[in-house]
Amino acid sequence: MHLDELNQTILGPLRFDNFGRSYSSATMKNSLEGGKLFFSVERFDYTKGILEKLEAYERYLERYPDRIGKDVFYQLAPLNRQKIHTYSRYQSACREKVLKINQDYGENYEREDGRKIMKGYKAIDIRTDGMKRELLVLRYLAMDVGIVTPVKDGMNLVAKEMILSNSKAALILSEGAGTHHQFLENGLGGKYHLVTTLFKQI
Repeated sequence: MHLDELNQTILGPLRFDNFGRSYSSATMKNSLEGGKLFFSVERFDYTKGILEKLEAYERYLERYPDRIGKDVFYQLAPLNRQKIHTYSRYQSACREKVLKINQDYGENYEREDGRKIMKGYKAIDIRTDGMKRELLVLRYLAMDVGIVTPVKDGMNLVAKEMILSNSKAALILSEGAGTHHQFLENGLGGKYHLVTTLFKQI
Protein backbone atom coordinates (compact mmCIF):
# COMPACT_ATOMS: atom_id res chain seq x y z
CA MET A 1 0.00 0.00 0.00
CA HIS A 2 1.27 3.47 -0.87
CA LEU A 3 1.96 5.80 2.08
CA ASP A 4 -0.70 8.27 0.92
CA GLU A 5 -3.28 5.48 0.92
CA LEU A 6 -2.16 4.40 4.38
CA ASN A 7 -2.54 7.99 5.53
CA GLN A 8 -6.17 8.05 4.43
CA THR A 9 -7.18 4.59 5.68
CA ILE A 10 -5.46 4.58 9.07
CA LEU A 11 -4.76 8.15 10.12
CA GLY A 12 -6.79 10.24 7.72
CA PRO A 13 -9.90 10.54 9.91
CA LEU A 14 -7.79 12.11 12.65
CA ARG A 15 -6.57 14.92 10.39
CA PHE A 16 -3.32 15.00 12.31
CA ASP A 17 -1.80 17.59 9.95
CA ASN A 18 -3.90 20.24 11.72
CA PHE A 19 -4.56 18.44 14.99
CA GLY A 20 -3.18 19.70 18.26
CA ARG A 21 0.32 20.71 17.19
CA SER A 22 0.55 23.78 19.43
CA TYR A 23 -1.15 21.96 22.30
CA SER A 24 1.27 19.06 21.95
CA SER A 25 4.25 21.38 22.04
CA ALA A 26 3.00 23.34 25.02
CA THR A 27 2.11 20.38 27.19
CA MET A 28 4.94 17.94 26.44
CA LYS A 29 7.95 19.48 24.76
CA ASN A 30 8.42 22.56 26.90
CA SER A 31 8.73 20.51 30.09
CA LEU A 32 11.81 18.63 28.86
CA GLU A 33 14.44 21.36 29.42
CA GLY A 34 15.62 21.11 25.84
CA GLY A 35 15.65 17.33 26.01
CA LYS A 36 14.32 14.72 23.62
CA LEU A 37 11.12 12.72 23.89
CA PHE A 38 11.51 9.03 23.01
CA PHE A 39 8.17 7.30 22.42
CA SER A 40 7.12 3.70 21.95
CA VAL A 41 3.71 2.03 21.87
CA GLU A 42 2.79 -1.66 21.70
CA ARG A 43 0.93 -4.26 23.73
CA PHE A 44 2.79 -5.58 26.78
CA ASP A 45 4.09 -8.69 25.07
CA TYR A 46 7.50 -10.37 25.22
CA THR A 47 7.63 -10.49 21.41
CA LYS A 48 7.73 -6.68 21.37
CA GLY A 49 11.20 -6.44 22.91
CA ILE A 50 10.16 -4.03 25.66
CA LEU A 51 12.68 -5.30 28.23
CA GLU A 52 15.49 -5.18 25.68
CA LYS A 53 14.45 -1.64 24.81
CA LEU A 54 14.55 -0.59 28.46
CA GLU A 55 18.00 -2.11 28.87
CA ALA A 56 19.22 -0.27 25.77
CA TYR A 57 17.87 3.04 27.10
CA GLU A 58 19.58 2.37 30.42
CA ARG A 59 22.90 1.95 28.58
CA TYR A 60 22.18 5.18 26.72
CA LEU A 61 21.86 7.08 30.00
CA GLU A 62 24.99 5.41 31.36
CA ARG A 63 27.00 6.54 28.38
CA TYR A 64 25.48 10.02 28.07
CA PRO A 65 24.83 11.21 31.65
CA ASP A 66 24.42 14.78 30.39
CA ARG A 67 21.04 13.66 28.98
CA ILE A 68 19.75 12.70 32.42
CA GLY A 69 17.14 15.19 33.56
CA LYS A 70 16.51 16.22 29.96
CA ASP A 71 15.46 13.22 27.88
CA VAL A 72 12.36 11.16 28.65
CA PHE A 73 11.35 7.75 27.35
CA TYR A 74 7.55 7.42 27.29
CA GLN A 75 6.46 3.80 26.94
CA LEU A 76 2.81 2.96 26.29
CA ALA A 77 2.21 -0.77 26.79
CA PRO A 78 -1.36 -1.86 27.55
CA LEU A 79 -1.42 -5.00 29.70
CA ASN A 80 -2.63 -8.26 28.22
CA ARG A 81 -2.67 -11.99 29.06
CA GLN A 82 -1.79 -11.34 32.69
CA LYS A 83 -3.09 -14.76 33.75
CA ILE A 84 -0.45 -16.48 31.61
CA HIS A 85 2.67 -16.95 33.73
CA THR A 86 5.13 -16.23 30.90
CA TYR A 87 3.50 -12.88 30.23
CA SER A 88 3.02 -11.83 33.85
CA ARG A 89 6.64 -12.70 34.69
CA TYR A 90 7.90 -10.70 31.71
CA GLN A 91 5.71 -7.72 32.60
CA SER A 92 6.99 -7.81 36.19
CA ALA A 93 10.59 -7.87 34.97
CA CYS A 94 9.91 -4.80 32.82
CA ARG A 95 8.31 -2.92 35.70
CA GLU A 96 11.27 -3.73 37.94
CA LYS A 97 13.65 -2.45 35.27
CA VAL A 98 11.70 0.81 34.95
CA LEU A 99 11.76 1.24 38.73
CA LYS A 100 15.53 0.66 38.85
CA ILE A 101 16.25 3.10 36.02
CA ASN A 102 14.11 5.80 37.61
CA GLN A 103 15.80 5.24 40.96
CA ASP A 104 19.26 5.45 39.40
CA TYR A 105 18.60 8.27 36.93
CA GLY A 106 15.53 10.09 38.23
CA GLU A 107 15.05 13.30 40.19
CA ASN A 108 17.66 12.36 42.83
CA TYR A 109 20.48 11.82 40.35
CA GLU A 110 23.45 14.08 41.06
CA ARG A 111 24.86 15.71 37.95
CA GLU A 112 28.56 16.31 37.63
CA ASP A 113 27.90 19.97 36.85
CA GLY A 114 25.95 20.34 40.09
CA ARG A 115 22.72 21.38 38.39
CA LYS A 116 19.55 20.20 40.06
CA ILE A 117 17.21 17.91 38.18
CA MET A 118 13.58 18.97 37.95
CA LYS A 119 11.50 17.64 40.83
CA GLY A 120 9.34 14.71 39.78
CA TYR A 121 11.53 13.91 36.75
CA LYS A 122 11.43 10.30 35.57
CA ALA A 123 13.83 8.98 32.97
CA ILE A 124 11.14 6.52 31.89
CA ASP A 125 7.39 7.03 32.09
CA ILE A 126 5.47 3.82 31.45
CA ARG A 127 1.71 3.58 31.06
CA THR A 128 -0.04 0.21 30.96
CA ASP A 129 -3.66 1.17 30.32
CA GLY A 130 -5.25 2.19 27.07
CA MET A 131 -5.13 5.61 25.45
CA LYS A 132 -7.56 7.48 23.22
CA ARG A 133 -6.45 7.81 19.63
CA GLU A 134 -6.37 11.61 19.87
CA LEU A 135 -3.92 11.48 22.79
CA LEU A 136 -1.81 8.90 21.00
CA VAL A 137 -1.47 11.18 18.00
CA LEU A 138 -0.43 14.04 20.29
CA ARG A 139 2.47 11.91 21.43
CA TYR A 140 3.37 11.10 17.85
CA LEU A 141 3.46 14.82 17.17
CA ALA A 142 5.53 15.60 20.25
CA MET A 143 8.10 12.81 19.96
CA ASP A 144 11.64 13.38 18.75
CA VAL A 145 12.40 9.68 18.42
CA GLY A 146 9.96 6.84 17.77
CA ILE A 147 11.05 3.35 18.80
CA VAL A 148 9.67 0.15 17.24
CA THR A 149 11.86 -2.77 18.29
CA PRO A 150 10.05 -6.12 18.32
CA VAL A 151 12.10 -9.28 18.69
CA LYS A 152 10.06 -10.81 15.89
CA ASP A 153 6.71 -9.55 14.74
CA GLY A 154 4.46 -8.59 11.85
CA MET A 155 4.42 -5.40 9.81
CA ASN A 156 4.35 -3.02 12.80
CA LEU A 157 1.99 -0.45 11.32
CA VAL A 158 2.67 1.82 14.29
CA ALA A 159 6.01 2.69 12.66
CA LYS A 160 4.13 3.98 9.62
CA GLU A 161 1.73 5.91 11.82
CA MET A 162 4.70 7.57 13.50
CA ILE A 163 6.35 8.80 10.32
CA LEU A 164 3.06 9.85 8.73
CA SER A 165 2.12 11.99 11.70
CA ASN A 166 5.62 13.35 12.42
CA SER A 167 8.01 13.35 9.48
CA LYS A 168 10.63 15.29 11.46
CA ALA A 169 11.09 12.60 14.10
CA ALA A 170 13.78 9.93 13.92
CA LEU A 171 12.68 6.30 13.97
CA ILE A 172 14.61 3.47 15.59
CA LEU A 173 13.74 0.01 14.26
CA SER A 174 14.92 -3.46 15.16
CA GLU A 175 15.68 -6.09 12.55
CA GLY A 176 12.62 -7.95 13.84
CA ALA A 177 10.29 -5.23 12.56
CA GLY A 178 8.72 -6.18 9.25
CA THR A 179 8.35 -2.49 8.47
CA HIS A 180 12.14 -2.17 8.39
CA HIS A 181 12.39 -4.32 5.29
CA GLN A 182 9.49 -2.52 3.62
CA PHE A 183 11.10 0.86 4.27
CA LEU A 184 14.37 -0.29 2.75
CA GLU A 185 12.62 -1.68 -0.31
CA ASN A 186 11.00 1.72 -0.87
CA GLY A 187 14.20 3.70 -0.41
CA LEU A 188 13.32 5.06 3.02
CA GLY A 189 16.34 3.70 4.88
CA GLY A 190 18.33 6.92 5.11
CA LYS A 191 16.81 8.54 8.18
CA TYR A 192 15.83 5.39 10.07
CA HIS A 193 18.23 3.52 12.30
CA LEU A 194 18.49 -0.09 13.42
CA VAL A 195 18.65 -0.33 17.19
CA THR A 196 21.32 -3.04 16.85
CA THR A 197 23.54 -0.59 14.97
CA LEU A 198 22.72 2.37 17.21
CA PHE A 199 23.72 0.65 20.42
CA LYS A 200 26.87 -1.04 19.12
CA GLN A 201 28.55 2.27 19.94
CA ILE A 202 27.26 2.35 23.51
